[in-house]
Amino acid sequence: MKPLHLCFVILICINSYIFCDNDVRDKVFIIPGLQSADEVRSVGDDFINIAVIMVNVNVKGLVDGILRTFGIMLRSIFLSSKGTPINLILITDEKSYEKVYSAIKISIGQYLSETAFRMSGIKSQIARAFIFPKFTCQFVHLASITKNIREEIDEMKPIYSLINLNEPSVITVDENNATVLFSNKYKEDLYFIAPFYGNSFPHLDKLLTLDADLQVKEDLGVLYEELNRASEDELIIIAKDQVGYNADFCVYVQGMKLPFVKVEKLFGLNCGVVLYDLEKMRTNKLYRDHIKARKFKELKSEYNIDHVELIASEQDWFTLLLWKYPHLFKILDCEWNVQANTEQKFPCNKLPKILHTHNEIHNA
Repeated sequence: MKPLHLCFVILICINSYIFCDNDVRDKVFIIPGLQSADEVRSVGDDFINIAVIMVNVNVKGLVDGILRTFGIMLRSIFLSSKGTPINLILITDEKSYEKVYSAIKISIGQYLSETAFRMSGIKSQIARAFIFPKFTCQFVHLASITKNIREEIDEMKPIYSLINLNEPSVITVDENNATVLFSNKYKEDLYFIAPFYGNSFPHLDKLLTLDADLQVKEDLGVLYEELNRASEDELIIIAKDQVGYNADFCVYVQGMKLPFVKVEKLFGLNCGVVLYDLEKMRTNKLYRDHIKARKFKELKSEYNIDHVELIASEQDWFTLLLWKYPHLFKILDCEWNVQANTEQKFPCNKLPKILHTHNEIHNA
């Protein structure tokens, strides 16, 4: 098992690069093909584990442009790296595997070529090469996760998504008629697996998950350190929603003055950037009890909102859990998930360390 150590010669005159040991990019894939989530292990104590879901890349209209935006994100990770070793875990499917594999190789190659031309002087090029992160990649079959939580997913779907929505829906955000085009993709299995990551990856202790439509502007090792600063009870580190797609719902529940709600002013969450302490998720009894079958309906019913349609799958479940048990969560500073939607009800006024481009993923 060898992480990627780059060794290459830049040929400026022909706009190309030669790798010294055949194509060294192939060495980032430490285990060939798809594996089960419960087979994934840490590469080393100095590596950070980052998971990205990349499925249905061949389905026209569902997530158009996902490979393009994924490539942009990967190059932004490389460019912002200060050397933190990365173990990238791609949750994917058989039909998407080869395209995602190729996208990673292309992104590495493009980064190396583009960096060579951006840097002036051979010393600068060599300096930049040496801070390219040690980088490994593993592919996990989505089905290896969903098969173990089929009952829970099937329970969650009609409660936390518009399961019968067959095309995108326009949602009004505020009294000024600001709107958000809400995708019909949120009824897919992949949007219901995050609550179970602790059990799905039994050999990992910590995990950072990223949406594919991000632009990273800071070394991700800095973000990963948030897990070490979390309290004993804090299992999940996540940013507030800035778009305000559920702002009216927050006001509605706030007005009910439910005695078990522990958050003073209610807000929604965004799952584009999330840190999970997997070991805590496996051992915290309160959390474990809430990811059992029949508990998902019970949580929503406690709020007396069975008549309300929730739309954002696991994101809405996390929100309801946070309102009742805020000690299980740590709120991530907004600069780590600046949600660059055209309409922002709760904008982040800080320079982004991660820019969440949202709509860019649908622009092929």
